[in-house]
Amino acid sequence: MQGFGTGDGSAMAATHPQSCADAPRQGRTAPPATRKGTSARWQVPAIALLLLAASSLTPTFAHPVAGPIPPDATRTLLLGDVDPALSGRAQLLASRGATHLLNAVVAAPAAADPALLASYATQLTRPDDLPAHRDTPHFRIHYTHRGPDRPLPGETEAFLDSLARACEQIRTRTLALGWPVPRADGVAGGDGRIDIYVRDLGWGVYGFALHEPVAEQRGAPGFIVLDNDFAGFAGSSPLTALRVTLAHEYQHLVQFGFGYAPEADWFMEQTAVMMEGRIYPQLRERETYLRYFTERPFRRLDLSDGAHEYGAWLWPQYLTERFGAGILVAIWNAWGQGAPSMLAAHEAALRDIGLDLTQAFVEWSLWNAFLGLDSAPAGIGYAARYDPPMTPEAVVASYPVDRFSPYVTRQPEALGASYVILAHEPGSVDNQLEIQLEACASLAAAHLITWPLGGGRPSVAALAIEPSGPGTVSGKHVVEDWDAMAQAMLVLANGRGAELTCGYSLDVRTLYRVATLPEGVAASRLTLAAAPNPFEPSTVIRFAVPESMPVTLKLYDPAGRRLRTLARGMQSAGQHAIEWDGRDERGAPVGAGLYFCVLESQRGERRLRLVRLR
Repeated sequence: MQGFGTGDGSAMAATHPQSCADAPRQGRTAPPATRKGTSARWQVPAIALLLLAASSLTPTFAHPVAGPIPPDATRTLLLGDVDPALSGRAQLLASRGATHLLNAVVAAPAAADPALLASYATQLTRPDDLPAHRDTPHFRIHYTHRGPDRPLPGETEAFLDSLARACEQIRTRTLALGWPVPRADGVAGGDGRIDIYVRDLGWGVYGFALHEPVAEQRGAPGFIVLDNDFAGFAGSSPLTALRVTLAHEYQHLVQFGFGYAPEADWFMEQTAVMMEGRIYPQLRERETYLRYFTERPFRRLDLSDGAHEYGAWLWPQYLTERFGAGILVAIWNAWGQGAPSMLAAHEAALRDIGLDLTQAFVEWSLWNAFLGLDSAPAGIGYAARYDPPMTPEAVVASYPVDRFSPYVTRQPEALGASYVILAHEPGSVDNQLEIQLEACASLAAAHLITWPLGGGRPSVAALAIEPSGPGTVSGKHVVEDWDAMAQAMLVLANGRGAELTCGYSLDVRTLYRVATLPEGVAASRLTLAAAPNPFEPSTVIRFAVPESMPVTLKLYDPAGRRLRTLARGMQSAGQHAIEWDGRDERGAPVGAGLYFCVLESQRGERRLRLVRLR
């Protein structure tokens, strides 16, 4: 194990991507695959349980114990749908992050089963049995020199020194960013300082924060419990884990000062993870959680499932970069002043600066389209590069595409977004891209981003969306210079207040358009032509069909052997163009000589002689 230092440290068709199942719960841990001490027999369920339970806000218990399944009322309040075959403790951990659960029980103890309260009694109160303490100007660190709770045996003093420095450092930096100090707890813990209790929380568990309700008062003080050695995961040094976890949990104490309710869990976690990077920008731990958001951008913004909210720290990051750090404090102030929900608090704070929540979400969805990329249009995108990129619902590289729709389980929820990549069809020289969109009426916006060939900044165009029927909207967009684009991305954002997921469908096709038709080519009949002909090394084969129909375009040598199939499938009415690079099906160049191009369709057949020069 690395010891504790004394410095700051640093530590070809429309295809659906593989769907990510609901991401496992992830918090202040390294990737769970690095967890030690798991037998092969139990590796999958144990890792799944830790993923579901572990978080920087979440005290996870390494060895769930058997116990009675709580009554339905408690399950409804705290658990949700959980496999009843799991033990009582395992059900709690598998269903919600334990700190979410513990704070929910503290907020509404009458709704919890007495057996549940008894089981978690030691987690619901301050661990006042620790005999020693060390004071800093604003913190009291409680610990012991003996037993399993002793901080980092062999390096206890280094651990306490590092923790003491980190406490004051985090408080100072948080104040500098415009946040208030946590609410005072009076003499709880011995005096008015912020209390931190160092306990052995288990292998791979880092810490949690718990609020203490005050009668007839929305805001509340709280305390932090930290692990005594930050062991169990190979992704972080103990010093890095200590700093980042404390920055995260200290932010929760600040949040408790505005008030606590389980409904706000999602923004509590988003903000706390974001603040890790604001307090310690040289530490990039929070970026390990991004995939839990980028793989599921269609999920609603206010989702709290033990994973999504940790990856969605990009939302408060966007708000901070776009509107300044004060916007987050304004949101929490609106929450503390009695906003009926955290989304309503967002609306109140954004309304004060002349914006509404849906508009901000649409813009944020555009920012996220440039994750993993080095360039974005002016005024769009984060100051730093973050990976991975957004997971698209489809990558389209063969046209036409008719009525493409995402899986029902991946349709955008309220304040959720969908991304579709449109790429060039191999061999095609079509110069026009046409998109027809049909969607639910709650669709807030649709934008098309295009990237030019050869680099350069991408451009963003909004699709004009209009009502098209009961509960539906439609929009159409045409890219006239498609042959000059490297690719495009369609970004669809569902609005605030949508009651259901937003289904949509896309018709996408490419066409070859010329200002005037070549002599002898009429759109009212089947035609086939090529230029240049003779050619070297390539030629553009153009064909026209009078109506939408399936066609096949093949190349043959003089002996009648098929060399290559250039196109097969539905083609829309009008002109089309495909480049032949003078190669056969295997990619080998053909020799000089005579070749035949054959266009087959339900309206007949056309043949064309091609001559390759050397």
